[in-house]
Amino acid sequence: MRFFMAVAGLLFLASAAKADIIDEARLGAAIHALDFNGGEPAVEDGVNISGEILFASPGVFRYILSPRPFVHGSLNTVGDTSFYGAGLAWEQHFLGDRFMGEIDFGIARHDGVLEPPPLGDPRRDAVIADHALLGSRYLFRVAVAGGVKLGERWRAQVFYEHLSNGQILGDGPHNQGLDNLGVRLGYRFGE
Repeated sequence: MRFFMAVAGLLFLASAAKADIIDEARLGAAIHALDFNGGEPAVEDGVNISGEILFASPGVFRYILSPRPFVHGSLNTVGDTSFYGAGLAWEQHFLGDRFMGEIDFGIARHDGVLEPPPLGDPRRDAVIADHALLGSRYLFRVAVAGGVKLGERWRAQVFYEHLSNGQILGDGPHNQGLDNLGVRLGYRFGE
């Protein structure tokens, strides 16, 4: 059954790309939960395998600099926090369109730990030692990327993404957030 669902999904993506709905597909890998703040070492680790589908920018988005809507997913290879979500991506080309920069903003839903077990629970110390305490099931996701065209359709990017509830989405005291750094390869259908 999963095989048929996968084939149906691929056929849908192919037809959407042909109809100029899908603009780009990306696949990448990122080092998970880096510590850029100079605090305690990151409690989660592993590599995240990430995928994104970016859609053609709707005409009405020209008033906000024509971002492309996207959906994304990121699977942690060692069982730590994985996530998926959606947002908008603003891309700017420079130096003869060979290079590009990008800023993304969106919302992600994750499967990580929100809060530690209560005081007195024997699992509490292990959970705090091994998991980021994210405080909310939904997080803001902000990403920046820089890349280069590899040909007519292919491009490569280095990206950094930060996920956090911003003390806005969560009602608890925890907001450790996640920082991931990676590379991705994209295939552009349109242009």
